[in-house]
Amino acid sequence: MEIKTIKQSNLKRNIIISVVVILIISAIILNFSSARYRSTSSVPVVDSTVNYTPYNFRIMEVYVDSNLEYTWNNNTSLDVYTSSTNITNYVSSMSDSIYTLDNTNSYCTTDNGNGEYIRNDSVTIGYSDLNLSINNNSGRKAKCYLYFDEYHQLLIDAIKEAYQNNSTIFAYDETVDNNLRYIGANPNNYVYFNCDDYNNPSNSTCELWRIIGIMNNMETASGTTELVKLIRNDSIGDYGWHTSTPSNDWSTSDLQERLNNNYLHGTNYGSGKGITEITRNMIEEVTWKLGGTSTVSLTVLEFYEYERGTTVYSGNVTEWVGEIGLMYPSDYGYATSGGDTTDRVACLATGLSNWDESSFSDCKNNDWLFNNSAQWTLTHGTTNSRNVNYVDASGRLTRAYASNPRDIRPSIYLKSNIAVMGGDGTIDSPFEIIQT
Repeated sequence: MEIKTIKQSNLKRNIIISVVVILIISAIILNFSSARYRSTSSVPVVDSTVNYTPYNFRIMEVYVDSNLEYTWNNNTSLDVYTSSTNITNYVSSMSDSIYTLDNTNSYCTTDNGNGEYIRNDSVTIGYSDLNLSINNNSGRKAKCYLYFDEYHQLLIDAIKEAYQNNSTIFAYDETVDNNLRYIGANPNNYVYFNCDDYNNPSNSTCELWRIIGIMNNMETASGTTELVKLIRNDSIGDYGWHTSTPSNDWSTSDLQERLNNNYLHGTNYGSGKGITEITRNMIEEVTWKLGGTSTVSLTVLEFYEYERGTTVYSGNVTEWVGEIGLMYPSDYGYATSGGDTTDRVACLATGLSNWDESSFSDCKNNDWLFNNSAQWTLTHGTTNSRNVNYVDASGRLTRAYASNPRDIRPSIYLKSNIAVMGGDGTIDSPFEIIQT
């Protein structure tokens, strides 16, 4: 019996080979045409959006200051490479932040054809209005390393912006320095200050202070600049200005030494807790002008000019360099908005010693620095060594012996690098600040 072997058909094999060849050719064509034809999609990163090109943009890594690292891949998913921080909590805590691209450290690399990624500065990175874009015309796969810095608006700029949005609670004082001040009975100028924890500001971790305004031409060790001036919302208690020898020289007074020594370095003073270490680093050392007056029958502008003048009691210094002082009579006067009966212009044209009169009640009643109690100021009387100027409980400017007890509301100037990280200045939502 003859046995014949029947050959198996090659049709199936040939079909498979043809399909493979077609796929290889298609892949080559697609690779060379990817720079010409591309689609664009987006994926959220933190609070912004990343625009990417799937064919050219294979991997992106985003680094932020908190050491969180995000990686995007072709699955269009964000993976967090950290076990110490939860991304949801991080995004929530940074909801008031704006991220700025660090152009110095951010860069892109492209595949050199051998699987190695080489830095390629022709692949550019754009970032504007919380939108990130990658421009890759190289025709090669790209991997970009993006570094973001967390940005907060400076407090000075936030105040100026608030003035643009609601000028009714502000006024320029029209002095030679033209300072921008909060005015009125209760403007939105509250700030959490002297905090134990600035990352968790609250009424239990911070004190309430208030912003007097932006003071121009302030003298510091590094030069003349504009600074934000604060005052404590409440008094730390009634104390004498100077209780030992008769003297109204602020530079050697008991009150100055207590405020700028023990209190500044953490020791409680009266009802006020001592200045915390982190807060102390926020306070600018400035030159406080100590000009005095022979009378209290002066307008606000006249007080301002005397405060910065050289008229003092014999032997007193005309200026002092330090951190903590008190409000000036002019701070009190310029904080008024006036009212329907007596407007601001009329208040400023009237001597501060007359603000207790019924016809000028609009002046004090619409002045947030008035608190129905007697408050010491920084200026003194030049006719003897004992008198110091203060605002009494009726709202007028008068003077008393330095040894008498009066309310103490510490006042300071913030360093210029203080930024806002939350709040709107209302008493229910005070400004939350941070040092950048």
